[in-house]
Amino acid sequence: MLILVASSKPHSWHRVKAVLEHRFAISYSVDLKGTLAVIQRHRPALVILWSDLLDADLDTSLRSIRQHARESRVLVVMEGGRASSEAPPEGCADACLDERQVRDALLGTIRSLLESQDQTPAARCDHETAMPGAKLDTYRRMVIGKSREVLQLIQTAGRVAATDVNVLITGESGTGKEVLARWIHCSSHRARGPFEAIDLPSVPDDLFESILFGHERGAFTGATGANPGSFKRAHRGTLFLDEISSLKLDLQPKLLRAIQEKEVRSVGAREPTFCDVRVIAATNTRLEDAVGRGAFRSDLYYRLNVVTLHLVPLRRRKEDIPSLLDLFIERYARKFNCRAAEISAEAQRALREHDWPGNIRELENRVQRALLLSSSDQLGPDDFFEKQDVDDEPSSAVHFPDCNRSLAEIERLYISWVLSETNGNQSQAAQILQIDRKTLRNKLRGYSAAIQGATPSEQSCDSEQGSEDVAVLRAVFRSG
Repeated sequence: MLILVASSKPHSWHRVKAVLEHRFAISYSVDLKGTLAVIQRHRPALVILWSDLLDADLDTSLRSIRQHARESRVLVVMEGGRASSEAPPEGCADACLDERQVRDALLGTIRSLLESQDQTPAARCDHETAMPGAKLDTYRRMVIGKSREVLQLIQTAGRVAATDVNVLITGESGTGKEVLARWIHCSSHRARGPFEAIDLPSVPDDLFESILFGHERGAFTGATGANPGSFKRAHRGTLFLDEISSLKLDLQPKLLRAIQEKEVRSVGAREPTFCDVRVIAATNTRLEDAVGRGAFRSDLYYRLNVVTLHLVPLRRRKEDIPSLLDLFIERYARKFNCRAAEISAEAQRALREHDWPGNIRELENRVQRALLLSSSDQLGPDDFFEKQDVDDEPSSAVHFPDCNRSLAEIERLYISWVLSETNGNQSQAAQILQIDRKTLRNKLRGYSAAIQGATPSEQSCDSEQGSEDVAVLRAVFRSG
């Protein structure tokens, strides 16, 4: 949440900063006009008003601030000796301190004022102004659990949300990276601003600048109208860049400049536009490895990675499954207009024993399936898992028939098997393989090029042998 310090004397800012730094996000203004402008843009939770603004007396300043910031708390700091002789107008301030009390009493007074609020700015964020199609409570409740990893994550994310730093969220597919990003957004002083999400793998290279930075009408063939772009749409809000590792090396400097300079130039525009945007990026791969390979710029990595938040896979936090089950059953029972059925002991055991390769997203999907298809008041294992799901569980013991294959060959065969099991669905296969879709596509193109470079007889032999090997792999990984 944001605290605004309104004072014409810089030393007043430093005194407040010394007490509140690392606890709250702080903004500053020097006169009444600037104070009202910040209030209108950012809706601070608290305004600390010094009685020394240059362009207005205390009475005028307070009445103007109260008129424009009805939902904010107002704390007046009086210059030494004036607290009794020049009291604030009744009803316009929530608290008053002598400036000599700032060091010892400021933090306690602020906490008391904020705790007395019925709602914080984050709680006042609604689906129409900040998150189209979803309420804040949805995202807060999604980041739940009692596991040590989740409790630490919530604590760190809460501290990060109070600042404006860029954040890198890591974790496997389906662990809830965008949910966490939205939670941070709605717990920050940008909560009333927009949240713009971009799936980078789906952005064509030749349209990257147009989609992120915008374009002017007539800038290129087909540009029949102007497009503001994601950065401008996220102005005074948060821009979420999903699967940042998929961004090509030649496009990374353009993104780096936009983040670094806080300005973008639309395609066809003569002048750049200022964009006040907080960037949260997400990846399901190790960006450090990409930097080491030269596939990702180190300067962009460090610009994005001010703070890293890691979401552990569901298989490592199974104690959180009951809380997530309650959340999903309540949500989808209401959505499907059906009864929130209980879960049998057998189903609970099956859910605990499952390995959850699709993480929270898989759990959510299985809850929807169970509620839609069950005809009983109690959900059993068969409601969550089809028989083939249990039969197809891979064994932890893998025994290869021979050791005459290279690692590259085994990788190619294993990818072929996973694709055959997912009926050619590359997104699902990439999720199982725990790589991003771009990496999978690149591997498949490499396999295709290798086959096309072979002679017809070699291609035929390779195809026949490959089918046999895939069958062997299928048996091997299901053995035991």
